[in-house]
Amino acid sequence: MPTSNVPGNRAENLLPLAGTARLLTMLLLLCALGRASLGAAGAAVSANGGFAVELSRTPEEKLLVGVFEVAKEHKTLSWSRAVEWQFDNQRSGSVVYEVRPHVTGDDEKVILREYYRTTTNGLKIVGRRHP
Repeated sequence: MPTSNVPGNRAENLLPLAGTARLLTMLLLLCALGRASLGAAGAAVSANGGFAVELSRTPEEKLLVGVFEVAKEHKTLSWSRAVEWQFDNQRSGSVVYEVRPHVTGDDEKVILREYYRTTTNGLKIVGRRHP
């Protein structure tokens, strides 16, 4: 029996499925792009993808900067440093939303800048080694 006569193989029956597949592919790509662009609050990845920085607030009211080496699915702490930082009315230990970190590709420095205002803390550069 020729396959062109089988009712399920007609071109007009397959067109809605092709449109659905395209729509699902577009949704998947949009989700992936959204995830990559949003990122976590108080976290960033270096341009080369080799290092990540995460921020948290210590009980002593300091900003804890943690730099991690990223290898596939695992992160290993490379170094960390507590930094003086004036916080808004944010609870201790909570996620740090008001600071945007940037880590260099060699993990030697982290640049911290205030997200909402620049008058209190401004811009700070934290290094692996103390000056």
